[in-house]
Amino acid sequence: MKADLMRTKHEKIRVHILNSAIKVVGRHGYAKATMARIVEEAGVPYGSIYLYFHGHQDILSKLLPMVNDTLRATIRERSGKAKTFMDHEAVSFDVIFEQAPAKFGKQRVFAEAPFFVPQAYDAYLERMAKSYIRLMHKCKQRGEISGVNEEDFGTIAYSLMGAKQFLVRKYIISKSEPCDVPPHVRHTYLGMVEKILLVN
Repeated sequence: MKADLMRTKHEKIRVHILNSAIKVVGRHGYAKATMARIVEEAGVPYGSIYLYFHGHQDILSKLLPMVNDTLRATIRERSGKAKTFMDHEAVSFDVIFEQAPAKFGKQRVFAEAPFFVPQAYDAYLERMAKSYIRLMHKCKQRGEISGVNEEDFGTIAYSLMGAKQFLVRKYIISKSEPCDVPPHVRHTYLGMVEKILLVN
């Protein structure tokens, strides 16, 4: 019992440090997300950081998986009643745009990851693509997706991921003030996806 409590406390502090590092990257970028800034943001003693991570690079390499897990968990929770591929895609679109504002720091983690933690970024892309592909296979088996060959699912998955990231960049990140995505952008994106997949 005591060991379980210790593990729980350890994990809470570890997650807190990662969330603090995400905020630091959001403000300063990976290049200036120093250990000193992360420790200050987290409010933990400098030396104690090594109880949870091997070092600075270890922390940075875990930020993208952390952001990805958080987004996926929110999408799963929100899409619990989703019945179609388009239902899932609408939830995914909404969650990504809701989490995109600079105050969360998550989008900068995504944007700079290919340059600073390329292995973590490649693993993230592969994991997201596989999730998309599994969903498309299920939908095709149900007869929901009728006009796309299964060998094209990978291409479609990467295209959908890229499209959302570029739209976030255009309509959220590039703005000096916080804003919502224009309704016509959401409508156009989802309409495009529906036409590509010929969802019934």
